[in-house]
Amino acid sequence: MRCVTAMEIAFKEIEKEFSETFGYVRQDIAELLKNDRPLHYTVALLVCCACEMLTWHRDLRDDQAHEVFTSFLPDAEPYKAVGKTLWEALRNGLAHNFRPDTIRIEGDAWRFTISSRRSDPRISVTRGRPHWIRLNIRDFSSRVIPQIDAYEQELRTSADARLRFHERSERYYIKTIPTEAARIADALRSVLGATHS
Repeated sequence: MRCVTAMEIAFKEIEKEFSETFGYVRQDIAELLKNDRPLHYTVALLVCCACEMLTWHRDLRDDQAHEVFTSFLPDAEPYKAVGKTLWEALRNGLAHNFRPDTIRIEGDAWRFTISSRRSDPRISVTRGRPHWIRLNIRDFSSRVIPQIDAYEQELRTSADARLRFHERSERYYIKTIPTEAARIADALRSVLGATHS
């Protein structure tokens, strides 16, 4: 099989793939940020997707998504030191209806949660039993969108970046539902029709 070189891949060849992965996440986050409805768990899920996707932009392994997450935390050293722990708490919380186990570190008990009010600080800590760390997921996710924009710009201008994207996307994203699942498509279309009846 012929090896594809960087110079052979134009942005238009990967644009659809980008728009249906990174673009959709960017669009969905932006749409949810337009209002104050309590959709912060949905936003948190999208943020997790974005952090994992942006490992491509930073040329990291998929299991290094915590480094992307940590980069969006406040610059103060304490937050950087606990970034991986907070990332795991966020991912585990989403996987368990956002009821993560209490984090126990050297006799202290910590809980991690998220909020999405516009007036909330980026991150706040409340002393207690347990202590609480609250992350403003609205502010956090607003920092993700420019990173997706930056990746899109890099793909437009860097042949090597396009090649890396092409190679990774062939291994991972956009799975097609098999033809025997056509009844699912019919069911979804009927639901769509019902909303307009």
